[in-house]
Amino acid sequence: MGTRVRPARRLLELGCGPEPARDTCIGIDLDENAARAAAAAGVPCVVADARRLPLADRTVDEVLARGVFHHIPNLPVVLAEVRRVLRPDGFLIAVDALPMQAEQYLEMSRQLTERGLSIEPRNGVDPDELTALATAAGFLPPQWSDSGDWTHATPPYVCLLYT
Repeated sequence: MGTRVRPARRLLELGCGPEPARDTCIGIDLDENAARAAAAAGVPCVVADARRLPLADRTVDEVLARGVFHHIPNLPVVLAEVRRVLRPDGFLIAVDALPMQAEQYLEMSRQLTERGLSIEPRNGVDPDELTALATAAGFLPPQWSDSGDWTHATPPYVCLLYT
């Protein structure tokens, strides 16, 4: 009698940057330099927009979005793309900064503008809003969540697991 072997899992990291997660099989990043650095670190990385993932339907087991959703103005489109490329039993791990106090966000925006940099399109990621958007994209409510602090100099984060 033969034994069924589960195929190797495929982890896609959105916005992988120059230092992708250890188990990433493929990275996606808008920044060409970040994609090149990820590739040099041994992770195949494609320069692509998360609103149009260059992957076939149902081809990845896990998607990691680590500190990237607060950079994305149109999360519903990205979440629908993530759902499209995930296998039916796949899951999304979202780790991102929680919203700051309005005064802090305005001050950060002022400092970015002063330096000629772009303002973040989102003030962190509200877990309830993300859950509503993920549910609308076909995900179930979070199976697990956690929160805490990255460092004293960054806003607190939230981690949510969607299936």
